Amino acid sequence: MKYYTIKRGERSSHSTIYIVCSNFEKDRFHIMEHMIMSFLFKKDIQGVDAVTTEDFIKFKIFNPLIDLQELMKIIDSDLWFSEESYYFALSEIKQENALISSNISNLLNKIICTNYKLGENVPFESYKEWFYKVLSSMSCMTISNQIEKSADFSRKSADFSELTSSSNRGVLSYNDVDFFYSYIKLAFSDIPNFSSFYFLQNFSNHINKRLKKLRNSGIYYAFCFCKYHREYVEFFIVISINKTVPNCYDYIIDELTAIYRAYDYRENHDTGVQEFKEDLCAIYLTDSFIESNIPEFTSVQRDFVNKIILMLGGD
Repeated sequence: MKYYTIKRGERSSHSTIYIVCSNFEKDRFHIMEHMIMSFLFKKDIQGVDAVTTEDFIKFKIFNPLIDLQELMKIIDSDLWFSEESYYFALSEIKQENALISSNISNLLNKIICTNYKLGENVPFESYKEWFYKVLSSMSCMTISNQIEKSADFSRKSADFSELTSSSNRGVLSYNDVDFFYSYIKLAFSDIPNFSSFYFLQNFSNHINKRLKKLRNSGIYYAFCFCKYHREYVEFFIVISINKTVPNCYDYIIDELTAIYRAYDYRENHDTGVQEFKEDLCAIYLTDSFIESNIPEFTSVQRDFVNKIILMLGGD
């Protein structure tokens, strides 16, 4: 496993450890997350939370007494890896999935035309074979005030030039409610530079803030967000349609058009930006997002945002 470290520039209540892989399979790494956390619980190592996304396992360490170097050694070992812990993890995940509402996930999957199903459980020996095969392609990134930055970050971006961007919008019915949606799958090659991620998120925040006024018109559900992946970025706008509102679809289109036109870059002071930047560092295995200050809103960035607006159906 390759190691990278970034010294967090601001005070924080926690440290973060990411596990990423060039061929990340969420279901399999989710099992790995549970196996590691189960081992930590048994060793009475408290103050650690974990989550698995489509791109990484993320450990948040809130206990300042935990030695990060020792914790990384545990993660990079096979102390937690056993047949017993494997089946224990599967049992935990089954309980977890039973309690998590899948409505939003199913709605988003319907928008992007996927029929995602949880991967089938495999025997321990098959999982073990997979684990040791991908181990060499895993990387560990630690971000904390307690450590110094490593000096071996690659400055070269991966080549995703074969991927192309796409977009669509429309109305779909889900659980007897109609939803307007606008969706972009933005290829990495169409993003001008790393600074553009900041403005994409800033634009998304602008839309979310303005969408709140729709509640006054009886539109209960309206949100906008980005999902960041190594190869591409997904941009979602989803708005429920109130059938008692006359011409509700046209009203939504008019409101979105006004929201797009009203965008004028304002620096984002949201405290969540730091975590978002750190997640991007892990996804792309770079320190560029942390190093840079608030980027300048140049003509390149303005053209980029205008391109996003056109892809969303604006003008």
